[in-house]
Amino acid sequence: MLSQYLNIQQQQLSELVQQRDELNHRLTQAEQQQQQLQQYQQSLQMPVYGGNGIGIANNIAMRKQVVIMLDTVEQQIALSQSELVRLGQLLQQQLAKIKGIERLKAKRDLAQYNQQELTEQAQMDDLASQAHLFT
Repeated sequence: MLSQYLNIQQQQLSELVQQRDELNHRLTQAEQQQQQLQQYQQSLQMPVYGGNGIGIANNIAMRKQVVIMLDTVEQQIALSQSELVRLGQLLQQQLAKIKGIERLKAKRDLAQYNQQELTEQAQMDDLASQAHLFT
């Protein structure tokens, strides 16, 4: 029974690790997207020489869109980072739970082994005393 519970807890730990890895991957992608947007934003900051009014208006509109996209990506990054912290705490709790179960299981196994040894020793003593009576 305890072994089954331990297996379930270990499976939950594996799922948490997988969630963390996926979140790390998404965070890395969002950070790369942020860098690309920042680079693009810097390229839009360059003055447009000889540009016409439509080109300048387009440049201004693109800058606004990039700012909005950057804000969105930065919010995603902040959420991912806070989620990583939460998952890290859950992982620590799950590891502690598993260690506790393993210790309890080892303790019970040792108690069962000691009880079995005592039972066998008592049987051996009975056999020895019966053998002594028959000789």
